[in-house]
Amino acid sequence: RCHSCNGNNALARRVCTTCKATFPPPKKKEMRGDGNITHQRGHLFDRADVLQKEHGVDVVVLMFGRHGKGTTTSCYGTRGRGLKFIGDQQEAKPDEDGQLAFRLFDRFMRGL
Repeated sequence: RCHSCNGNNALARRVCTTCKATFPPPKKKEMRGDGNITHQRGHLFDRADVLQKEHGVDVVVLMFGRHGKGTTTSCYGTRGRGLKFIGDQQEAKPDEDGQLAFRLFDRFMRGL
């Protein structure tokens, strides 16, 4: 939306089609050079959210990791169908099919 006339414009436009006001360039999130796995996981979730927001894609991320104390299986779903399907560790309960998919993924990865 244009900050001057409140008119609708395409995301990539730099000038309003109605009042010819110029838009400031969007701020980019710096995502390079971060080797910490926790931060990389956050970047992955951010990318999934962008896919959902910009393109309407529902994304479910299933992750598996082996470490000294055993294994960890975790998941993330974008808002809407992704979150409804796979659930959330804190608040949203997963769908029955989502629970089944999570358990199948966990069993498959432990068997490798």
